Amino acid sequence: MGANLISHVGVSLAVDSAGYPIIAYQDASVDLAPAGLKVARPAPAVGLLIGNCGAPPPNGLFMYWQCETLDNGGAHSSVADYAAISISPSGLAVVAYSDYDDYYDEFNLKVAYQRLQVFLPLIMR
Repeated sequence: MGANLISHVGVSLAVDSAGYPIIAYQDASVDLAPAGLKVARPAPAVGLLIGNCGAPPPNGLFMYWQCETLDNGGAHSSVADYAAISISPSGLAVVAYSDYDDYYDEFNLKVAYQRLQVFLPLIMR
């Protein structure tokens, strides 16, 4: 395998106090675009009846997962090669992830955390 074919894929899983999973993952699905960071949760975990991503569950008619972008990278930045998610004691999600800046050839640590029980990320560098 050539060096240019090797890539990192960041993914992390946690379970909230209600028993719902929350997944932080790297989205590199768009060719020639920087990788971004997304979070997936079951639609009922965020108060929705149906989701916007993933396949319908067996015998289901609608998608079950709700996927949201937390950070879509940038012109010289690819994020979430490495990602870790946890649930705070108050039940809010915290995601720590990498940000690779290919202009300066350096990795930075970013943290996104939930301030409310909705998808409203705050990203700090």
